[in-house]
Amino acid sequence: MSLREKKEFTHAVVRSGQRLQLPDGTKLGGHIPDSDLFLYVWAKTRSDLRSDSKSGHGILGLPEFQVANLEKKAGAKIDRVFDVFNFNLQFKIALVLYKEYLSAGLSAKDAYLKLYGLGKASTEWERLEKIYADLHEKVIPENL
Repeated sequence: MSLREKKEFTHAVVRSGQRLQLPDGTKLGGHIPDSDLFLYVWAKTRSDLRSDSKSGHGILGLPEFQVANLEKKAGAKIDRVFDVFNFNLQFKIALVLYKEYLSAGLSAKDAYLKLYGLGKASTEWERLEKIYADLHEKVIPENL
C-alpha cells in the first residue's frame, strides 16, 4: 500500500471501529476484543487470503452476493469499480451486513462465516483469532 492508502485505511478502521460492538462475552484469541484491532486483523486476514487468489471485492474481499444483497436492501447501486475499493465505504458495507447477522443472534464467528459464505469447516476464523492474539500481545499492555 502507498502512504496515502495506509492513511486512508487507518482512518477507515478508526471510523468503523467506533461503530462496531461485538456481543458480550466474545473473546478473540482469549482476549476481550478491541474493535479497532479486530477490524485491522479482519482486513489483514482477508487481504492475505486474497493473495491466495480468493474472490471478492477490496481489502476485505467482500463477496459479490453480499454486495448485491446490500444493494437490494438499500435500493441503491454500489459501483464495483470504485465504491467497494474505497476503504470507508467497504468497511461500512461489511459492518452493515455483519451487524445485521449479529443482531439476528449469531456469534461473532458465525456472523463472520455467514458474511463470507464460509462453512463451519473453514479455518479462516481461527486464522483471524491467531493473528489477533499475536498482535494483541504486542500492542495492548496486559495491565490495562
